[in-house]
Amino acid sequence: MKRNRLIQTVFLLLLLILALGTEASYAESFTSAEDAAAYVRGQMKERAEEISVTLDCPLAEDPYGGDAEAAFQDLWERALAHTGVPDEGDYIYKALESWSRQTSEDAVDGGIRYAVRIWPVFRTTKAQEAAVTAAIDSAFASMTFGDKDDYGKIRVIHDWICDNVVYEYTRDVDPHTAYAAACNGAAVCQGYATLAYRALRQARKGDTWF
Repeated sequence: MKRNRLIQTVFLLLLLILALGTEASYAESFTSAEDAAAYVRGQMKERAEEISVTLDCPLAEDPYGGDAEAAFQDLWERALAHTGVPDEGDYIYKALESWSRQTSEDAVDGGIRYAVRIWPVFRTTKAQEAAVTAAIDSAFASMTFGDKDDYGKIRVIHDWICDNVVYEYTRDVDPHTAYAAACNGAAVCQGYATLAYRALRQARKGDTWF
């Protein structure tokens, strides 16, 4: 009995050591909220299963008032903000099926360190997103825009989607995704909308088309 208790105690201590050491071992550290958010955004595009960051704020310049949840909300909104990049902003948000997070704050020399862990669950994989990009590029190669104005170019992309996607709730591929619409030819409203968003953004280079 004593031996079993000793084994259990050692096992629990090892788990505690691993838990305490995990954050330090793989959390990315930042002093800028914008840089931390950019990292979170990049990890979501990579379809990371867990994202961990720390953000150090001087006490005199702490915008969150020691509130780790406020720090998370700010980073989350920045990470999902519109950037003009086709697979960022609302596109990432709509690719999320769910997410959970864990936040904490600790005093450090002259400031506060906010720790944020996010566990996102995505509707698509990184490989599927690459397939969407390829499908759109292939479609663009066959489209004729000529000297059409912006409305005319949008209409060409609109017609391509309508001609190649049917409204159907498929089960083998999540129908809420641009991948279902572009690569499976069947989707529901969100699938149509995210494909349109992605294609229209992909068609623009700054303020010009292609």
